[in-house]
Amino acid sequence: ARIGTETSPADEQTKTITIKKDAVIGVRIDRPLTTETAHANDRITARIARDVTVDDRTALAAGTRVEGYVAAVERGSRSDDRVRVGIRFTVLVLSDDHRVPIQVDTVFRESEPAGEVAANGAGSALTAFLSSSRSRTSPAGPRPSPGARPTGREVRIPAGSLLTMKLTANLTIER
Repeated sequence: ARIGTETSPADEQTKTITIKKDAVIGVRIDRPLTTETAHANDRITARIARDVTVDDRTALAAGTRVEGYVAAVERGSRSDDRVRVGIRFTVLVLSDDHRVPIQVDTVFRESEPAGEVAANGAGSALTAFLSSSRSRTSPAGPRPSPGARPTGREVRIPAGSLLTMKLTANLTIER
């Protein structure tokens, strides 16, 4: 009998795919989230919005579940403070229920300052344009989809809203 040199068919079928650090993956949240009702450490789930491919191979299929938690809920104490919510995704749940830890940046969504909200409400096209330009370049990341636009003194993210998570470490998936 040979020892240690044989490979089983299962070993030959196991392949790994690595998604590189800094990759951005779109996800759609499963339930609505608002700063009025959210609390730190609340569980949150989402689904990958479209297939993630590496070298023309599907690394993660659209619909793959992603789990995480509300990392921060900041409600300003003054009326002109911004309000924001942070979401941290921590685990991918693959189709075979295998759980794979992930490392990603916290996704933040924040309200506009109270002065800009009032001007927008009054119909100021210029203020609306300027605030949307600033939002796109904000360090909080890509601008939320129109349905997830924060308004006033709270942030509302409807179910199905597209968020983006950025990997902070390589992610290796075994197939």
